[in-house]
Amino acid sequence: MLEKPCRILMDLAGPKLRTGKMKPGPCVKKISPKKNAYGNMITTAHVWVAQKGAGPPPPHVSPDAVIYVDGQDFLTYLEIGDAISFSDARERKTKTFVRLRVGDLLVITRDSSNEELTCSMADTPQVTCSSGYLFDSVKPGEPIAFDDGKIWGVIKGTSISEIVVSITHACPSGTKFGPEKYINIPDSKIQYEGLTSKDIIDLDFVGSHAVITY
Repeated sequence: MLEKPCRILMDLAGPKLRTGKMKPGPCVKKISPKKNAYGNMITTAHVWVAQKGAGPPPPHVSPDAVIYVDGQDFLTYLEIGDAISFSDARERKTKTFVRLRVGDLLVITRDSSNEELTCSMADTPQVTCSSGYLFDSVKPGEPIAFDDGKIWGVIKGTSISEIVVSITHACPSGTKFGPEKYINIPDSKIQYEGLTSKDIIDLDFVGSHAVITY
C-alpha cells in the first residue's frame, strides 16, 4: 500500500448530446446471370456503371443492375474487354459506421422512424439524435463537433426533424463515425438547464464521497 492521499473526482452525467443509431445505407445489389433448370447459364447479367448524378441508362438499354460510382477516374481508364470484379457481400453484416471526410454531408434526424429525407439526400450518411435540445439550439453557420473533436462540421441547414452538416475537419483518409458519439455545439445557445433530475439525485452521493466535481 502506498498510504498516500487520493483526491476523488466525479463527473455528473448532465444532459449530454450523443448520436443514436445510424440509418441503413443503400441495399446490397444482387447481380446474377440467368440460368435454366439445370443450373446452366443462359445469358449473362448486364450492369450499367455510370458516374454518380449521371441519370438513368438510355431507353434502349435494359440492364439487370445500375451502379453509380464516385469520381470520373474509374470510368476514364476503362476499355472494351476490361474485366471488373465485384465483392460478394451476402454474408457480411451491415456496417454501423461510416468514414467521414472533409466536404462530406451528414444528416442528423430526431429518431430512426423519420423517413422524410429528400431524394437529393438519399445517399448521404444519416445518424439519429433523440434529444430535442440539439434541434432547438443550432442555427445555420454554427460549428458542431463529434466524438470529442475528432470530427468538426458547420451547420448548413435545419428543420424541425433534420440538421444538415458539412464536414470541415476529419482525417485525410476519413474518420470513423457511428452511434454513441458525443456531440458538441460550442457556439450555439443551448436550450436546457444545467442539471437533470438524475444529477440532483446523484449529488447526494457525490457530496459525501467526491473531493472535486465538475
